[in-house]
Order: sequence, then C-alpha cells, then structure tokens
Amino acid sequence: MHGKDLKNIRPPPKPKWSLPRPHHIKINCDASWTSLDVGVAVVARNYKGQVVGGTHFSTTAPSPLYAEALALCSGVFLAHKLLPQHCLAGSFEFESDSLQLVHLIKNSLPSSDWTVVPLIEHIRDRTVALPSYSWSWSSRKANQVADYLACLARRRMCPADWVSHPPSFLSMLLCKDAVSDSP
Repeated sequence: MHGKDLKNIRPPPKPKWSLPRPHHIKINCDASWTSLDVGVAVVARNYKGQVVGGTHFSTTAPSPLYAEALALCSGVFLAHKLLPQHCLAGSFEFESDSLQLVHLIKNSLPSSDWTVVPLIEHIRDRTVALPSYSWSWSSRKANQVADYLACLARRRMCPADWVSHPPSFLSMLLCKDAVSDSP
C-alpha cells in the first residue's frame, strides 16, 4: 500500500491518549528516525494510566517503517516480560502512529519494503502467544509520550530510569494523559 492509498482508509485520529480497558495494559510504541540513527521507545500503562513498564534504545535502521517495526517488536517483547506480573490483565492493546505498519500487521498485507518483512513475521509470531491482544493506530498526538521518549533515545538523552523516576516534562505528559481521559 502506498501513502496516497492510506489516506483514504485512515481512521479519524484520536486527539489524545485514552486509557486502556479495565485490566488491560496499553503499550504505545514509537520510533524517531533519521538516516544516521534511530531512537525507539515503548511505554506500557495500566487501566489507571500508571506506567507499568517501558524501554528505550538507539540503533540504526534502513527506513522509517523498519524503525517503527523495531519499536513494535520491542513492545511485544515488553508484553511478554510484563505477563507474569500482570497475569490478571493478560490483555494488551498495542498502539503505533504508523498506520502503514498497523495495516501490514493486522491484515497480512505484503510490504514493498522487503527489509521489514522478517520483523513483521516476528511480531505476528510473538503476539499469538499472548492471551489477548489488539493492534490500533493512534495519532502522533495520542502517542506523545512514546514519541517524546523516542526522540530523546535517538539523541541518547533518555534517562535510564525514566520508568521509575520520570523527568518532570515526562511526568507532566503522563499526568495530562491520565487526567484528560479520566471518567
């Protein structure tokens, strides 16, 4: 699918992050790509909006789509890591602001970027081992926390302990998300 084709099927963007359903874990994944380096970030939050896990790293990638696929691979890996701690939940809601990648994963579509095919297959193989999962596209604004962390990771400025001790700007974003979506 090409960018112009995707415009016709784009769902209306969620203007802000929304809480996952009760006893679910929402995992937001994002990548910040340049031709020289990539930052990847994954944020896992429970149905109360609390951060229950996360990861970040910097690397290289041949394309933005490949970078986003790396982020989703990391999100699936994190879900498996969180599963023993959150076995009651066991349901994961994966979100990405890469509409193309979400469609490739959900619909088993072929990709014109052959480098990303093994990653997509790996993502599919690993998610079927989870008790329950869903994939959805979110706007960049709704994926703001992961986007911010991915940018920091690309510049190698992301604090190692951001999950347990988020810096003030990240705390503000997390609080804004949780408060703006409370009932």
